[in-house]
Amino acid sequence: MFVRVAAAALALIAPVAAGAQSLYNEGQHYRRIDPPVPTQAAEGKVEVVEMFSYACVHCANFEPFITSWKASLPEHVEFRPIPAVFNATWEALARTYHALSEMGALERLHGELFKAIHQERKPLGNLEAIADFVAGKGVDRAAFLAAAQSEQTTARIQRERELAMSYRIEGTPSMVVNGKYLVSAGAAGFQGMLQVVDYLVTLETPAKR
Repeated sequence: MFVRVAAAALALIAPVAAGAQSLYNEGQHYRRIDPPVPTQAAEGKVEVVEMFSYACVHCANFEPFITSWKASLPEHVEFRPIPAVFNATWEALARTYHALSEMGALERLHGELFKAIHQERKPLGNLEAIADFVAGKGVDRAAFLAAAQSEQTTARIQRERELAMSYRIEGTPSMVVNGKYLVSAGAAGFQGMLQVVDYLVTLETPAKR
């Protein structure tokens, strides 16, 4: 009797599980990265990378979603934003990200940069203009320029360019889960994008923990 009941229960569960598995499909909602790219996550962690740029209006619109999503991340997920570099303006803004991070001012000015570029329409297309802007926000101008143009920052920019090529990034915002899966907003919108990321994190979690 128990075997028959269990079999019946499994028969009911199986279609639901199959539906959950097919909710997000490779090639439609995400793309597999082949070969996988090594992560920087600690042992037992799942890495989620966001490729973004302050120059990208879609990234600016995505920011409230990503901020809310980050607040509820489980402990085994490591989130790593990476500024994309597609042209000279984007490089200046990527250097800005790293310089402000090094100076301890990134958290305070991250949202301010999106606001300045996309709401206030400030022309922050080069490091000199950006230096003037961050100086107005209390950041030492000379120290900022030194950090933005340092050999360390240049090396980071080069590594991140190579990483974006390995991920085959075609636009921003894009998210990469554990170096294996690429998710963009085009297939599902911003909230849907994060739901796909959560799904892929779940797929990766058993192997990492």
